[in-house]
Amino acid sequence: MLGVLLAMTYSLHHLYFSVGNLSSTNKHRLFAQIFSSVLICWQLKLEGIHVDEEKTINDPELLMEMMEIREAVNGASDSQTLEKIQSQVKKKLEIWSRSFEDAFHKKDFDRAIEATQRMRYYERAVEETVKKL
Repeated sequence: MLGVLLAMTYSLHHLYFSVGNLSSTNKHRLFAQIFSSVLICWQLKLEGIHVDEEKTINDPELLMEMMEIREAVNGASDSQTLEKIQSQVKKKLEIWSRSFEDAFHKKDFDRAIEATQRMRYYERAVEETVKKL
């Protein structure tokens, strides 16, 4: 477990400097989302469940949605558009977060893992908007 914590600390340190041009508010938002994800994985690990967050999901609808979000972020010409995209993605992230909580409390770990993996896709989309803001 100590190795995992050290790796996460190194990753967060590296990420902090790679997003150096962000406002402190956006940095705090980004790190809050990452910390939330880490806590969720930690909860599952305490239950003896391993989550491969990097596992590719084979849901064509989700993958298409992620492509559309990336295209919208790349095509956004102003911060207002980016904030709108970010708000929409955060709503979906909240939905999957509630799904995780529900599944975790019901000990439905397969559904909890699926929610965690989907949350990671949405977290990455939020990260992309934060980096561009």
